[in-house]
Amino acid sequence: MLTDQQIQRFNKGSMIDSISITELMELCMDPNSGITIDGLRKMEYPNIDELEEMCILQLPLCGTDYKEFLIDDMKKNPSKYGREKMFDIISNNRLTRDELVENYKILSDRAYEHIRQYPHLRDEQRELPISHMENPRGKDGYLDVILWGLPGSGVTCFLSGLLGSAALLGFNFDPREPGGGGRLAMELRNYSRCSMLPPHDLKNYIQVIDAYIKDARGSHNISLIEMSGEGLRNFALMDKHANLEDLGIGASTLLSNNNKKVICFIIEPFNENTIAWSDSGKPIKVKQSDVIQSVLATLQTNLHIMKRIEHIHFILTKSDILGENINCNEIPDILIQQGYMDCFQYTKSVCEKYGINSQIGFNVRPYPFSLGRFMPGDVYEYDETDSLKILQLLLTPPVQPCVYGPPPPGCLLGKLINLFKS
Repeated sequence: MLTDQQIQRFNKGSMIDSISITELMELCMDPNSGITIDGLRKMEYPNIDELEEMCILQLPLCGTDYKEFLIDDMKKNPSKYGREKMFDIISNNRLTRDELVENYKILSDRAYEHIRQYPHLRDEQRELPISHMENPRGKDGYLDVILWGLPGSGVTCFLSGLLGSAALLGFNFDPREPGGGGRLAMELRNYSRCSMLPPHDLKNYIQVIDAYIKDARGSHNISLIEMSGEGLRNFALMDKHANLEDLGIGASTLLSNNNKKVICFIIEPFNENTIAWSDSGKPIKVKQSDVIQSVLATLQTNLHIMKRIEHIHFILTKSDILGENINCNEIPDILIQQGYMDCFQYTKSVCEKYGINSQIGFNVRPYPFSLGRFMPGDVYEYDETDSLKILQLLLTPPVQPCVYGPPPPGCLLGKLINLFKS
């Protein structure tokens, strides 16, 4: 047991190196020690993941205090608990089915059984049928919906969510269309309808899925175009951006067609920096906001393209992985705190210059997107609500500050909106 003076020194970080990880585990599991996993994480203790694993392994031997912490942490941070970790907790009865499903509602019954059946994500995932067309193109006269995001930003999950809502809102796709993405569309639709996460694939090629939406005004033909995530990451590492083809194989021809366009930048709002690799093999941090500005700067080298862009939207993915930790309407605030204000202002200036987003005063809007209720173990319950809102957004430009309701008084999003209106 540490003295009050030792706890004070420990909380300042001066004693961490002198205490073994086993001693730390014992302190974390002692409710009277004043030392917690959360506290160590805030102090950036380097072996925090190993320490947490050790605490979980002791669950059957400990009292209720750490178990209650673990249950609360699962609710607040479900993405911390991957498939293998949850399978270990379930298979070794570290938390019982009643605790996980009935008492604390951490998992649904289906999710609990799914984790038991598939201990590893790879057990349930199939390789995606990626198109390798070097000259991808949507059908002439369609609305091109161009999805841009760095690897890991959630573009494929976003697309899976949209396709999972096929047959709703009059939305559907024809897998036989010449865009080349029909088989991919069917697979992604199945993933969302089964509430499973699609695998991460290295997409060096642009994927095109031809679809349509029918409403009271008639049928609207759209091409859902997933730009190459790997191509975008390579583009981010270039010293100069002058060639549209640098944005991916076949990008120049695809972007230069006569179709009207909607650009959606897919952003993971909780991880501004993504890791890329230089030619020398050194890791480099790439900021999503910088990549967006570089893409817009490159597109402006072609006036033909800019005249055909009708709308630019920001889609904020992974709002479903936060559990009870944050409200979706707070996500735009996080973006601003990470320095996205310059990116938003620059995008608005581009919109003003080329008449983009004219129906909403050339402003840009961030739209949180969720696949549904995300649970520990990389499982979720698909909910098409946000997918349907996005599909409506593609056809009907917003006239309100945010389709997710007005921002709370005094929040940064409200200040951002007021800035855009000024």
